[in-house]
Amino acid sequence: MVSKTRTLTNTSYTRYEEKAYSVHFARSGSPELAMRTAAAQVAQWQSGFGELHTSWLKVKNSGILTGVNTIFYGLYHAAAVQYISKVIRYGKMSTDEWLNYWTNKGLDAGVLARMGDILGGETMPAEA
Repeated sequence: MVSKTRTLTNTSYTRYEEKAYSVHFARSGSPELAMRTAAAQVAQWQSGFGELHTSWLKVKNSGILTGVNTIFYGLYHAAAVQYISKVIRYGKMSTDEWLNYWTNKGLDAGVLARMGDILGGETMPAEA
């Protein structure tokens, strides 16, 4: 069965907040605490989801994955998210460490190097 492509609609954030509220209300029993916690969770989701999602779409639509078996898209997606979060946003990993990590998992170093360029990082050597 093919997985459904998720899209953001006008009601996505409201539905997410409703789900978060029900989970937090069940745990705490306090409607005020559940509402504050759900609102904070939605705000955090809104701020992070858009950047990571659009970064992956930039990579996917750039054409660098042409010829790559689609079964590996999940790994390339994870690599893109990790690049944004650990290399660019928080600086917990260098570009070379990121490149070595994913090439050791079997991903193509040339594709990863172009991915880093697309996502706005420093230029990486294509051969690694």
